[in-house]
Amino acid sequence: MSEKEDCAKRDATDQQHEKLKKERDSLRVRYEDNLDKTLANINKIYFYKGTPEIHQYSLGENGNLQRLMKLISVYDDKEFILVGHHSGSKLESTNLDQLRAEKIRTELINAGISGNRLEIQTKGNSAPLENNVIVTGK
Repeated sequence: MSEKEDCAKRDATDQQHEKLKKERDSLRVRYEDNLDKTLANINKIYFYKGTPEIHQYSLGENGNLQRLMKLISVYDDKEFILVGHHSGSKLESTNLDQLRAEKIRTELINAGISGNRLEIQTKGNSAPLENNVIVTGK
């Protein structure tokens, strides 16, 4: 093969690699967008007032907990932050947000999701929400 043909072949290969890189980057953006959109729809897990017990509304085959388990399983290259909240009532335990986040983490681990992929953050009274844990991907 002549030097000119060799250069032309390298240029074609470089162009093909660049094209594949752009396609990969485009897919990565869609992948991330899909994760964000899906989490926006299922990111809240509800609890019975003043307890770390998951509300029936969030359980079951179509409940947010089950949907969250499926999502985290699909996005197996991602880590997730479980952000614990409570309603802000002075009657509630000061660590209720921690207990709720830990409850979700335990449920996810029991479903086969690695605990290394699940980080817990708590908000306490700084950001009270009514009876839930928020989940975000990272």
